[in-house]
Amino acid sequence: MSRLQAPIKEEHFEIKPLLKYMSPVLDNQEKLHDLSRNWDTLALLSKLGHAGVNMDAIKSNFTQLSQELIDHLALETLKKNIQEMQAKAQVSVDTVIRNLFERTADIGFLSTDAAIRDFLHATQTPYDQQYQQNVTALRERFKAYVANYSVYFDIVLFNPKGDVLVTLDGHPTITKSHDPLLHEALNTHKAYVETYKYHDFLPHYPQSLVYSYRVTDESSGEALGVLCLCFKFSDEMQAIFKNLVTSENKECLMLLDQKGCVIATSDAYHVPLGAQLEPIIEGSYKVVTFGGRDYLAKSALSNGYQGYYGLGWFGHIMVPLDHAFSNCEVDSFGMSENLLLAILQHGSQFKPQLKNIPLQANSIQYNLNRAIWNGNIKQSNTAHTENKQFSRSLLLEIRKTGENTKKIIGSSIANLTKTMVLSNTVFLADLIVDIMDRNLYERANDCRWWALTGAFKEILSQPQIAPHDHLKMQQILRHINALYTVYSTIIIYNTEGKIIAVSNPAQEALVGQVLRHSWVDATLSLTDRTRYVVSHFEPSVLYDNKPTYIFNASIISDASQSVVGGIGLIFDSGLQFGSMIEELLPKDQGAIKEGVFAVLATQDRVIIASN
Repeated sequence: MSRLQAPIKEEHFEIKPLLKYMSPVLDNQEKLHDLSRNWDTLALLSKLGHAGVNMDAIKSNFTQLSQELIDHLALETLKKNIQEMQAKAQVSVDTVIRNLFERTADIGFLSTDAAIRDFLHATQTPYDQQYQQNVTALRERFKAYVANYSVYFDIVLFNPKGDVLVTLDGHPTITKSHDPLLHEALNTHKAYVETYKYHDFLPHYPQSLVYSYRVTDESSGEALGVLCLCFKFSDEMQAIFKNLVTSENKECLMLLDQKGCVIATSDAYHVPLGAQLEPIIEGSYKVVTFGGRDYLAKSALSNGYQGYYGLGWFGHIMVPLDHAFSNCEVDSFGMSENLLLAILQHGSQFKPQLKNIPLQANSIQYNLNRAIWNGNIKQSNTAHTENKQFSRSLLLEIRKTGENTKKIIGSSIANLTKTMVLSNTVFLADLIVDIMDRNLYERANDCRWWALTGAFKEILSQPQIAPHDHLKMQQILRHINALYTVYSTIIIYNTEGKIIAVSNPAQEALVGQVLRHSWVDATLSLTDRTRYVVSHFEPSVLYDNKPTYIFNASIISDASQSVVGGIGLIFDSGLQFGSMIEELLPKDQGAIKEGVFAVLATQDRVIIASN
């Protein structure tokens, strides 16, 4: 069951202690109190003036209705905020887990890089004769990778004894590491080693996130060394937090480790790194105290991504109670009050008690109008001219107050409906688009990263490609596609646009076909390794004639510096876009709530995905 926006149980909510912080609700309450005082005055005057109208029942009904309305306003205001808090906590951890899943693929890919293997075969210590020449070439290769994939601040290569052979900047802080991750990377049966802790080869970082794996001889499987990718964890988290945090309510969004220690925070001056907090998993929320201030708090465990759950971290959010409800205004998108009230009456998601409020208001107004009508008849039959004039003025004031009461209740219930219908709509739409953008950004990085593969450059530089070279490219592509599962297939094509190799065995028939597309011509004209080309979202024979994006980068020969071909990544748009929508829509017992749907669309309003 997805943990994102699990159904909220109202019995868990204690409204009264929070009501004093809900300014919009208090504003409505004050208006209703003013009306109540008016009704008290009018009820008294009607008795003194013998207006012939019994106000007691009408006032009692109004008082009861007002209280019901305030209760619903307070409950829905709290639910709106809690749902948004839950979503933010969930998205913060799920987004980073999606990102880190890609990092596990990166180490799996780069640890098999031929240039790294060749370097380790030729150079086992910094004192080898050819070390300086070899290390300069490999460092430039690392820099090229990082230029296209800016999520790493360092790449470190060790020999099996822990000697530092290569770093990104060429100035290692230490020459030998005794970090336990080296032994684990050399002996693990897993596909990677993931560590978030202090690493002795990164002494300037109290904690760092590193992905490691052994580099082996392709034939014998003998361990030649250990490769470590050092991830820009703080940068990544700040980018995630920036798109989630709302400044108006002073909230702080965090990532907690398994012990509840803050390892990332959107505001270190608010909640600092290293602070110890209680993860709030059970229940919809909890009121907690931190630093002498009361907060609404909520945590979320990751839903995981393709079976990957990372290191068991929590997304966590804390909102100061005195600011928690400061951003409760919801854009109505031009929806009239009448339309909102119609939505309330016909929406299956609204409870009968809620639907009954405007009906009760209409009933009160109807009874009031009838009472005024009867009062006017009574006054017309009285002989006391002076009392008749007073009573008619009083009845007119009663009518105005009744109409004002109905107007305020109608406006309040319309705003409540707007809150319930639209409260998280824009928020969730923004999240879906943000996750899509982040995902597609990774695809742009991937094509440029893999275009640097030495075997592709060498093979495509040959006048004729031998069958065993075809097979080699195919094996590399299959290895990549097995690590990066967001692609239906990956292709290599030559300078004529002819497909040379594909990763998906089911699409072997594509080999030999010549691609006649503008994105192919644009790719083959690229001489800058940091640039890429993406197709329009359109049907493609490479994706069973379904619409998708194809990300491309040119493959450039190291020897001639000329373009020798291109690599194309066919994004599995149907599955991936659908998954993004599925993960974010509100759930009820693990299934998307009935009647809720979302679409991803182009600027031309062409739908590219929907649940």
